[in-house]
Formats: sequence, C-alpha cells, structure tokens
Amino acid sequence: VLNQKLFVAAILEITGFLRSDFFKARLSKIIFSKYRHHIMLDKKLLSILVCPVSKGPLEYDEAKQELICKASGLAYPVRDDIPVMLESEARKLTDSDLEA
Repeated sequence: VLNQKLFVAAILEITGFLRSDFFKARLSKIIFSKYRHHIMLDKKLLSILVCPVSKGPLEYDEAKQELICKASGLAYPVRDDIPVMLESEARKLTDSDLEA
C-alpha cells in the first residue's frame, strides 16, 4: 500500500499536478506521516526511479535531500519526501560532487 501511494505521489509530481506547495505538504502529511522513516530508505522505490535525462540510476543523498545521477551530472531535490524529477528543478553537480 505504501509503495502504491509513493508511486501515485511521484506520478502526480512528475506530471505537474502537485504544483501547490500547500497541497504537497498536505499530501505528505496525510500519506507519509506514519511511514516517514521508511520513505527514502525504500530501496525498491529507488530501484524503480531513474534519471529522466539519462535514464541512469539514482543515488540518494540523505544529508542534501537529493537524488544524484552521475551519468547526467544532475541532482534532483526531494521536497516533503517527494522526489522532484524535473530537469528544470535539478541542480548541476560540481566536480567535487562527482568525485564523492
């Protein structure tokens, strides 16, 4: 059930239906409040998600709250426990980020 909710939330975010920060925060509290410690540690979810630019694998950086793709050199933010998989929202990785 949790994976289905995460999948739906990710699809809504990707397609732009979660544009309102209020709605994102509300959805996050409703769906994820009981499962907060499992959200980004879910290896199955991480194995399903790929970089929308390179289709390469992603690594989760818990400290920075980002999903890192070394193939494309982009870091996608995770806001309110929802990955924002939009190239326009991604941060370009620096050389030091790529070496780490």
